[in-house]
Parts: sequence; structure tokens; C-alpha cells
Amino acid sequence: MSGLVAIVRLRSDIGTSPKARRTMELLGLRSIFSCVIVKKDRLGMVQRCKDYVTFGDVDKQTMDMLKAKEGEVIRLKPPVGGLGPVRKQFKRGGALGYRGEEIKKLLSRMV
Repeated sequence: MSGLVAIVRLRSDIGTSPKARRTMELLGLRSIFSCVIVKKDRLGMVQRCKDYVTFGDVDKQTMDMLKAKEGEVIRLKPPVGGLGPVRKQFKRGGALGYRGEEIKKLLSRMV
């Protein structure tokens, strides 16, 4: 299970570059607050749209919480307590980019 990544789209595609928009479509992230579970070999695709999504490693407990299969898109609710700035990276106090294990907390607030 350690080879899986959860990706959550946080921003709309207004003003998005065509490459990032197409990449999000290929990943199945067509609307805000949609989530998809993919293998880590797709991280190159995620890097192309990292300014519009947040992602992190998932484990079996998180998968059970989402009750989803790999590659299936899940529609989530807005997180309880809000997101913070959606134009800043997570490392700088925002909501976008790689979260690592912190994605579990975000997903639990959105289910």
C-alpha cells in the first residue's frame, strides 16, 4: 500500500495552462474537491499540475476511510475548518503541493 498517492484538486481551471488542464483531465480531476488514488509512478504528471492540487502518501486506513479503489475518482466535501491560502505551497503555510502524511488529516476533514 505504500506505493499509492492521494491527489485532491483544490483550484479551478480558470487561467490554467493547457498542459496542466489536460494533465488534470487525464488524472480524472475534473472538478474542485475531487480526489483520485494513483500509483507513485504517476508523480511526474502530478508535478505538472502541482499548483492546482495537493497530494500525499496514503495507507490502508486512509483507503478504508475513502472506501475507494485505485484510480477511481471520489467527490469530497470542502474541509471543515477551511484550507488556508490556496495559492501558496503547503511548506509555506498554504494548501497546495506535497503534504506527505498530512494528507490523512485533510482527507478526514473532507469525508
